[in-house]
Amino acid sequence: MSYNINIFVLLQKLPPSMEYTPEQLNYFRLCYIAFNLIPEGLRKVFKQEWDFLYKTCSLGEWKDTPKNGVDFYNKESKKSHTKNTRCLATIQKGNTADWDCTCLIFAILFSDSIGTSLSPSIRNDVDDLRQVRNGVAHISEGKLTDFDFQNCVGKVIAAFNSLRLPISLVEEVKNQTSFPTAEVNNLMTQVANLQVDLQEAQNTTKIKEEEVKALTQEINSRIDSFCSLAFKPSHQIIRRSKDVTRIMKKMEELEEGIIGAISTIYMSGNPGCGKSQIARQIGQEYFDKRSREGLTFVATLNAETLQTLADSYLSLARQLGVTEYTLTNLATSKVHSFKETIQHLKRLILPKMKQFPNWLIIADNVVDLRLVRDDLPPTGSKDWGQGQVLITTQDNSTIPPNGLHTFHEPLSRGMQADDAVELLKEVSQITKHEEVEKVLRFLSINHLP
Repeated sequence: MSYNINIFVLLQKLPPSMEYTPEQLNYFRLCYIAFNLIPEGLRKVFKQEWDFLYKTCSLGEWKDTPKNGVDFYNKESKKSHTKNTRCLATIQKGNTADWDCTCLIFAILFSDSIGTSLSPSIRNDVDDLRQVRNGVAHISEGKLTDFDFQNCVGKVIAAFNSLRLPISLVEEVKNQTSFPTAEVNNLMTQVANLQVDLQEAQNTTKIKEEEVKALTQEINSRIDSFCSLAFKPSHQIIRRSKDVTRIMKKMEELEEGIIGAISTIYMSGNPGCGKSQIARQIGQEYFDKRSREGLTFVATLNAETLQTLADSYLSLARQLGVTEYTLTNLATSKVHSFKETIQHLKRLILPKMKQFPNWLIIADNVVDLRLVRDDLPPTGSKDWGQGQVLITTQDNSTIPPNGLHTFHEPLSRGMQADDAVELLKEVSQITKHEEVEKVLRFLSINHLP
């Protein structure tokens, strides 16, 4: 693709007293928006997305420091280093004030550290701004009709509103009736530089756009309800009806009391008290009921260690429809800890979970609540949609008191007497209730009425 830049040379030679036509003024105003206001907006979007992903982990908040730039560079793959050498040379210095639109758009849309986990809505808005900015380079005559100008500025204002960026300066330029010659000369230089950048990046951009298109199609694919529960044990088990009914009733009360937020239920007890099996039975009953009402899911996370939790989140991401392309990029990226992997995966599944009116996550076998608490959907949060987290643990030390968002069910006392009778009948094949009672008394189970 070739560009005609002779018009820019001519415009730069215009005398200061030259009066610009309305169509030229339209063009200059659009250039100002593209090269001054859009980059400022994109800098805010970049920092917002970086902080969302990394503020609470070892990389930390983006503060325009050299360390920030090195962290970004290190998270990019070898393939990215090869394709984006010029942008990364600027980005790794860390100061976003020095980044032009090319750097900012790469960092937001096409980088490994942010681009692979960007939400569809933000991706579309930033891409609209990219198209407006790139469109400037295709206007060979330095003129723009009122219709085309209003159309371009409308796209910018719509994208800024969606991204929650201020639009007052865009509106001010939109209504401007004159333009200083010195400012025009500066804008023309930026247009010429943009054309060179676009020429160099054309092939790479085309490939990336095709990848984005394929990903968007996968992301927008149909989602279904699903239920993922822990495996049944090899030994005999029985339904703990009273425990399940009691706990589920409390779950419903919590849900009704905090509509639209996450509630957390803790089940604690010694090994062998049946925590995991009660959680499994609750999960099945929850799914059977909610799936008849609409879209829902139940997922089980093995929260025994950070590694098992990360593996469980990976499985959940696949079930929620996160693309293999995205997960493969995550697997090959420079992630330094399981904590960081979990934060990445949570970022990927968050928009997916919001598509479900309700959901239940069972965090099973938690050994240390303090270790994994921050890696589970946060209690009371409304950012994840309306869902519940059911935690099974032996760790009583940091379970919060019952409240608006939480409930604790201790299970150390063992199963209910009626459940014990049914289990003994099933295991021993004794059919007469009287004989079962004799066996229970012999086993020192004295809770029968």
